Amino acid sequence: MSKSEGGRRLGLVLSATGGLLCTLLMALLLLVYGTPYNDLWWWVMLAILIASFVVPRVLVGPLEWVFEGYREDS
Repeated sequence: MSKSEGGRRLGLVLSATGGLLCTLLMALLLLVYGTPYNDLWWWVMLAILIASFVVPRVLVGPLEWVFEGYREDS
């Protein structure tokens, strides 16, 4: 099953928005509170950043399903 062009665009927009917003908020957090005291937190922050780019792609399918339901009701 291939993804539609709209689904690819939705995934790209959601992924970019989520990733950039997460990156900005982490940078702000580091500016306000300083660097983490434990080096393990850098890995945790990296995992969160990666998830902020990947998880929105997973949401594309359910969102397209909801959008399709709205189109059928119209």
